[in-house]
This record gives sequence, structure tokens and C-alpha cells, in this order.
Amino acid sequence: MKRNVKINLPVIGQCLLVVVLTALMVYFFRAHIATGERQHEQVSHLFDAKSIDAKLDKFALELSVGSLRHFDELQQLDRTLQQLVQRQQTRQAGIEYLAYLRLLRHKMVLMEQLKTQAVGMRNGLTYLPVVLDEMVASNHPQALLGSTILASLVTSGQSLDELLLDTRIRTLAQATVTEPEHALLSRRFVNHIQVAVDYYRQVRATRQEYLAINSKEAFARLYRAQMDLHGAQLRQTRTLSEQLFGLAVVLLLMLLFILQRLNKAKNRALQASQLLHDAIERLQEGFALYDSEGTLMLTNQCWLRHYGVACRTQFPQTLNEWQLRHAEFVHEQSDTPQRLQKTAHGRWLQIRHARTEDGGYVYISVDVTEFKEVEAELKTAAAVYQATQEGIMTTNANLEITAVNPAFTRITGYPEQEVLGKKPNLLSSGRHDKRFYEHMWHTLETKGEWAAEIWNRRKDGTIYPEWLAISAVEDEQGQVQQYIAVLSDMTERKEQEAKIAYQAMYDALTGLPNRRLLLDRICQDLKQIERQPHLSALLFIDLDRFKRINDTMGHDAGDNLLLEVANRLNHLVRRTDTLARFGGDEFVLLLSQISEVEDAAKVAEKILTSLAQPFNINGFEVISGASIGIAIMPDDANEQQEILRRADLAMYKAKESGRNQYHYFAPSMQQQVNRRVELEQLLRKAIANNELAVFYQPIIELQTGQLYGFEALTRWPHHDQFIAPDEFIPVAEESGLISELGEWMLMRSTSDIAALNTKLGLDCCLSANISSQQYRLGFNATTLRHILRQTGFKPANLALEITESILLDDDQAILAWLEGLRATGAHLSIDDFGTGYSSLSYLRRFPINTIKIDKSFIHEFAHAPDSQNLVRAILSMAASLGLSVIAEGVEHVAQLEGLKAMECDLVQGYVYAKPMSLEELEIWCSEFAQEHTQSLA
Repeated sequence: MKRNVKINLPVIGQCLLVVVLTALMVYFFRAHIATGERQHEQVSHLFDAKSIDAKLDKFALELSVGSLRHFDELQQLDRTLQQLVQRQQTRQAGIEYLAYLRLLRHKMVLMEQLKTQAVGMRNGLTYLPVVLDEMVASNHPQALLGSTILASLVTSGQSLDELLLDTRIRTLAQATVTEPEHALLSRRFVNHIQVAVDYYRQVRATRQEYLAINSKEAFARLYRAQMDLHGAQLRQTRTLSEQLFGLAVVLLLMLLFILQRLNKAKNRALQASQLLHDAIERLQEGFALYDSEGTLMLTNQCWLRHYGVACRTQFPQTLNEWQLRHAEFVHEQSDTPQRLQKTAHGRWLQIRHARTEDGGYVYISVDVTEFKEVEAELKTAAAVYQATQEGIMTTNANLEITAVNPAFTRITGYPEQEVLGKKPNLLSSGRHDKRFYEHMWHTLETKGEWAAEIWNRRKDGTIYPEWLAISAVEDEQGQVQQYIAVLSDMTERKEQEAKIAYQAMYDALTGLPNRRLLLDRICQDLKQIERQPHLSALLFIDLDRFKRINDTMGHDAGDNLLLEVANRLNHLVRRTDTLARFGGDEFVLLLSQISEVEDAAKVAEKILTSLAQPFNINGFEVISGASIGIAIMPDDANEQQEILRRADLAMYKAKESGRNQYHYFAPSMQQQVNRRVELEQLLRKAIANNELAVFYQPIIELQTGQLYGFEALTRWPHHDQFIAPDEFIPVAEESGLISELGEWMLMRSTSDIAALNTKLGLDCCLSANISSQQYRLGFNATTLRHILRQTGFKPANLALEITESILLDDDQAILAWLEGLRATGAHLSIDDFGTGYSSLSYLRRFPINTIKIDKSFIHEFAHAPDSQNLVRAILSMAASLGLSVIAEGVEHVAQLEGLKAMECDLVQGYVYAKPMSLEELEIWCSEFAQEHTQSLA
């Protein structure tokens, strides 16, 4: 389909005028710039030529006096002049300028001649001083005359008297000399001075010719000609500018006339268009007009806003483009008669369209999003109303029930048809008085809502707790139209709260009060003591050997044991007392309002007696026992945490005293705790500052009397005295410092004895104690090998002493640990044998090499037959098992003789030497060796 093209002649004329005006302005501007550039270039070349002229004059002066030694600048100046001449030839420069350049070229030619002559004169003068020196050296009679001639020739700043110079040269040439050498020197001097004089005359002649060239006058003529040319160009440019300005004014007036006519026509069209545009923009619906070819002709902002575009250019411009990009703007479309569309930004539109007279289309869009949202909200509200777990009841202003949901029926038991038109008081439980309901209605009237926990009655008569929230719905005048009540059944929640409260206060396993409830009971009892003074006791009960039972028989057996213990304890206490499980295998008993302190001891004895009886756990008979600490309130403390801590201290004292007993708290226990804390701090500092020392006690082979080795003993010097190992070793074990302390002692002792053996030529062994805590803290065979490699001590000469307690666990891990230590080559020794749970089975199972008889048996050896029999039995047992025996604590000769008679292997004690430092040990070894040698002699 062909379209009629209407030519707008005024518009075309306007465009042509703009093009002509623009072309004229560009032409004027380019002509002005070109003129300026030519002028600038001519001035630049003019001054380049003047610069060359000035430099030529300077070089001529220097050449004439012989001061110019290098000619590079002169050559560069020649090349510059040639380039300048070539440029002017190509640019067709003016006659004056070319004449000036020819003049400069002539001066350059004279400069080349002057350069050649000056070089010849300088060369001649350069050799004359050499000949003159030879004449002086040979005592030439004419040497003084030669010096005078040379001086007159080289003296600068003075005119040369050529007649006098020629006379002197002839005099020198004609002078009679007798020596052949003098004659030769005279000829040479005369020849060279004549050459120099000839060149001097040539230089003077060339210089006179150079100076005769009047380049200044030529430059002045050239400069005047250049200025005249520049003035003419400026006048020409001014004339051209005036002509162009006049033309521009004429064209501008013509343009203004045309624009005025166009503006009037445009205003009429705009008025009509604006009326139509305003009418369309005021529409509340979207509007789009397409012509018969499907091109978008007109639209309003409402249409663009409906489809989420900011401007018309972002919207498809044709119906074909709309079909291609339809998915960008419409995500959902219904085939209903309403023709609904859901746009990309979530708006719902209803679209209507109609055909125009010329075959185009008019589209109208209405935003129905709010209607869709209201419809969805109504559906959602209906679904929530039916599916919510909270009961909903609505009444009118007269408190007649108008509707209930299924949850209301499920909670109350009343179906909807039974309650419609009735009052809500049919649910009343009778538990709330008149004031409760008066407060409820007062709150509703003043605030419009009320919520609280309430007791109601179901249809079957059961009373249940519920959370009830009532809201009043008012009309525009503030009159109540209806009430909406939302009710939630709190029966399960109440049960859960009761369960949580019970779990928070009671132990889940035994059902006894837990730590939290116990602390609350103690706090209440302390407050009651303040009001009504009385005595109360706190018994801290810790089961003995519970960990072994739990580890060997399993956690189920441990739990069953705790249940049995709780059952027995419950039968021993009053109802007013509080028995709590404090944690793990610990129980705490609060005896409130006892008559006297001894009452607590009586209860403790009953507990010990009861718990000492065997327990039947999983078909096995188990014996546990307990250790009890007693603290009295308010005598020992009047604060709950402090009274617990002191009862705990008393319990630990009972454990240390042998278990299965009770102890009252005493201030000395607190002092012991304070002392341990102080010792731990001091010990950390001592280890860090290397304040500890290692002492050594000799070990003697009893049958031969020879030195066998030494036992390393850690000593702690502090303030001019020693802190006993029995005091600080337990502190080190409890705090974990034993790991660092033990490794340090082993490193020091092996290093000391290795050095002592080397120095004295000995091969002594070393015994060192290893704490059971070091096993738990990571001491192993790798650590031992590292220490032995660093100190160079023989592994076979090292014996590690362990206590019997570590062997009682009968654990595979303990066995593997000991076998690893034994694999390093070191020996293993049981320290203080006979004081613990001595057993032949672990001597057979574990890789033991030596046993040490405890000194308590040796002390009673001389006067106690039982001790002698026990020692004899130990020696016999060790011999049968292939173990060596060391008797420690031997202080008297009688003890020594008795052990020797029983064929004991090794002894150590004060009978030979006390523990001593390394320096003292070295002296003792030397003295002992001498005494032993003398006894053998």
C-alpha cells in the first residue's frame, strides 16, 4: 500500500538556509585560521634566518682569533641553513627573503674558507713552540729572536706590524750560525713561521671580505617587506569579514521570517494536538491507538504504566512487534470474556478493543489488580477461617452468636447449629467471679480489645484452660457492630509447661531435685535462718569406685546403680529434707532445722551403712560405698555457693582419708586449698624461671658393695628452705604441671648422669619417677626417645618408676603405653611396692623389671617379725618371677645386714648417703670409690 508523501517546502527552505549559513561561517573561520598560520610561519622562518646570521658572525669572530676548536656546531648550522633554503624554494618565498638567504649562503661559504685558513694557521703555530724549545735547549744564538717573532704573531688583541715581522724573519734566516744543528733549526723555524704568516694574511683578508657583507641592512629590508605584507593581509581579512557579516545578517533575517511563519502554523497544530493529548491523559484507563498498518500512533501514560514501562520508546511500536515481545509484558492471560492479563510486574488488566474508521485499532486497559487482591484475600480469609487451629466466634452487638468455625466445634464440642443465636455464656465454667467479667467489658469498651487466660466448659462438662482474645468491630460512627472472639485450647501447653518446669527442677534419671532446685532450697533455708535462727546441715555425698563400675559394666549399669542409690537415700531422709542429685555420681542432702551438729553425723553414718551394702546390678553383686562431706549452716557459711564448696572440700578430705567415711568441714581445709592455689602459682613461676633442682641418692649392689646407680629426686628450694615433694607433687598432678615438670626432670637427670659417667669413667644406672598423670597428659615412648637422643643417655641404664595405682585399671591402653616405654630399651620399676593393691597378676601381665620395697617395711624391719616375713616373701616372689628388688629407706647397719642375709639385690638409703646435688654427688662418688677399693684391699 503506497503512502502519499507531502513535501513541506518551508521546512526545506529553512534547512537550506541553515546549511548555507553554516558553510559560510566555516569558510570564514578556516580562511582566518589559514591567514594566521601563514603569518606565524613566515615570522618563524624570518627569525630562524636571523638566528643563523647571528651565529655565523659569532663563529667568524672566534675563527679569526683562533679560539674556535670544534666545528660541529658550524656544520649543524650549515645543515639548518640548507633546510631553510629548501623549504623556502618549495613555498615560493618572496624576493627579499630569497636574497637574504643567498646572502647568508655566501657568508657560509666565506666561513668555510675562514675555517680552512684558521686551521692551517693554528697548525703552523702549534709546531713553532716545539722548534723554539729545541732552539732554547741547544743554546741557539737566535732563540731570543725566535721567541720575539712567535710572541708578536700569537699575541691576541693587538694589530700585527707585518713590516717589522718580515724584517725579523729575514734577520733570523740570514743570521750566520756555526753549528749545523743550529742552521737546521733556523730553517725549520723560518719555514713554519712563514706558513703561519701566510695563513694569517689569508684569514685577515677573508675576514675583511666577510665583514664587508651588510646582512643587517638586508634583514631590515626583509623585515619591512614582511610587515607590509602582513598589513595587506589584515586589511583583506577585515574586508572579507565585513562582507560575510553582512551576508549572515541578511540570511538571519530571512530565517527569522520563515521561522515566524512556521511557528504560527506549529502553534495551531500544537493546540489541537494538546487538546487531544490532554483528553487522553485524563483518562483513568490506559489508551493506545494503532493505524491501519499496526503502527502505534498515540498512547497515554496510564497505558505505559500498566505494562511497567517508563517511556513510549520502550514499548513495542507495532502490533507485529507486540506479538513477538508479548511474553515480556504479559505473564498470564485468561480466555474469559473479561480478557484479563497479568503483567510482568504483577498487575491484572482488563483489555477492550475496537476498530477505527480507517482500519486501525483502539485499545483500552483497566487495572483490576485491587479487585483481584480483594477476591484473593476473601478466599484466603475463608480458608484460614475454616482451617485455623484457633476457634473463632462472632457475635452481633446484642452478643448473639452469628458464626463459628470448625476449630470452635473441635475445642468446645458445640456444632455451629447449636450455638447460632445463643449467648457466649453457655461456655462459662463458673470459676471466674463478677469482677473478672466487669474488668473484661470495661477493657473492651475503653480499648476495643481484651485478651487473657480463661477457664471455660466444654459441651461434655470438662473444664479446660484457653487463651481468649476479643475485639470489637465498630462502624463509621463508632458504634459496635459485632464482636470477634479468637480462642486457643491451652490444655496441652499447660501440660508442657508443667513438664518443662519439672525437667528444670528435677533430675531426669533419678527423679530427685537437681542442682537448680537444691540451690533454691538452700537459699530459702538461709533466708529462714535469718528470720528464725536454727541449724541446718549440708551433706555432700560422692560414690566410691563409681567410675570403675561405669567403665567396666557400662553406662546402663551405672544408671541402675544411681537409681538404687537414690532409692536407698530416699528411705533414710525426712520429708522436710531435700535430697538432690548434684551431677554424675554426686548427691547432696539438705537437712533443715536439725537440733544439734551431731544429728548430721548420725544421718551420715546411716548413709554409709546403707551404701556399704552390696547392690544387685544386672545380676551382679556390686559394692560401691561413699565419701561424705558435712558443712553446717550458718556456722560454716551463710551463702549457698560457699556452703556447697565447703561441704565439697570436706568430702574430698574424706576421700583422701581412705574413703567410705564422712568428715566435717574445718577451717584447716580452706587453708589447705589456699595453700594449694598458692603452690600452683609459685610452681608455675619456678618452672618458668628454672628454680627447681634435681638431687640424687645412690643405689648400691648389696652383695658386692659396688655403686649401681642413682635415683633422681626433684627438689624445690624456696626462700632458703625446701618445699617437700609430698606437698608440691600432688599440686603439679592436679594442675597438669606434672607433664612439663616430669619431662624437665628426666631431661636434666639423664644429662647429669651421662656427664658424670663420662667424667668419672662410670656406667651407673638412673631411676626416675613417672607420674600416672603424665600418661594421661601425653608422655609416651616418642617423648622418651627424644629426651634420650638429646642427652645421649643409654636407654638400658634408665629405669622408669611407676606406682601401683596406674596398673589397677587393667586397661589395654595402659599395657600398650608401658610396652612402648619398654621398647625404647628402658626398664620399668614399681615404686612403693606393698603399700597399694599389690597383685601378682599385674606383675605377670605388665612388662615390669624391678620392684622397690616401700621404706615403711624397712623401718620396722629390725624389730617387727611381720615386716621381715613380708620382705622375705617379696624377695622370694621377685626371684621366682625373675625381677630384681631394691629396698629403699635403709638407714641402719642392722637393716643392711638383715637384707643382705635375705639376698636382696639393691639398697638405697641414709646408711650410704642422703639425696645430694650433682656437685656433691661427684665428690661422694670419688670418695666412695676410694673407700670401696680400700675395703677390697
